[in-house]
Amino acid sequence: MYGGRLRLSIPASPLHPDMQRLSVEEIRPLLAAFESFRPPARPRLRLMLEAPGAGDSSRGSAAPWELRLREDFLSQYGPALLPLPDALETSRLYMALKLSTRYMDDGIREAAQELFSAPAFLASVSLSVVVYFAAWLAPEPLFSKAFAAALTMRLSLLVGLVELGRVAMACLRLYQEVEAATTPQELEAAAARFGMAIGGTALRVLVVVATLGMPQVLPKVPEGGLWTLLSPLRHAPASGPALESIASAQIVADGTLVVSGVAAGTSAASRRASSSSMASLCAGFFLVWGLP
Repeated sequence: MYGGRLRLSIPASPLHPDMQRLSVEEIRPLLAAFESFRPPARPRLRLMLEAPGAGDSSRGSAAPWELRLREDFLSQYGPALLPLPDALETSRLYMALKLSTRYMDDGIREAAQELFSAPAFLASVSLSVVVYFAAWLAPEPLFSKAFAAALTMRLSLLVGLVELGRVAMACLRLYQEVEAATTPQELEAAAARFGMAIGGTALRVLVVVATLGMPQVLPKVPEGGLWTLLSPLRHAPASGPALESIASAQIVADGTLVVSGVAAGTSAASRRASSSSMASLCAGFFLVWGLP
């Protein structure tokens, strides 16, 4: 580490097998929290697609709950890097994400369908695509918002840059394909490709990124709720070194992660590492899952 900049090489590592599955029991605390934010049921709308470039952002305006969600999410992650629909609930992206759960693996499909049935959560995933994952469009993705930078480093250490990049590319491909779709069949095909590309680890990453953009929900999640989604790969021994703040994070062409504005401290809690591969991956840097 030099001048507040830290360069990390994060080699590809086999993912913990437990990460490939996600049960309804694991996400139940989240579902309970979303119930308090779930908007009243609205009449079901029929999806109508226009020609590419016309977009669907003019179809009505966002509901008050969605406007509050957008404000919180953008304050956490920064401005949208892709065009943001006026109303997420009637957008192609929202619809495709909902359809995609049909094509996910058996080990995660039921949990995904439960999660994606919550309008607030599904809107937050849509925001994740156009705000956070959109940063991966650049040749060397840069996260300049402190919250997004810190989360990027934590996820990189937990699941690896390669896996995190795969999730981002799947999200961006979905966005591009649904924007180009002119028929319901094309939208369904895009949803199918996305669903088949999302495994258990990718779904966990989506859940974490989306839910951390909803601070009004997080305080209501019981201890062990959200954080159990990544628990097989957490590691932060008591009295060990901890990275407490990060100003920016950049993934450079050679596959390394460069972070700046790093402040080190001491971890206050002990968390168990479930595999020796995670200990070697961290290479002496340990994280506490409290965001700066």
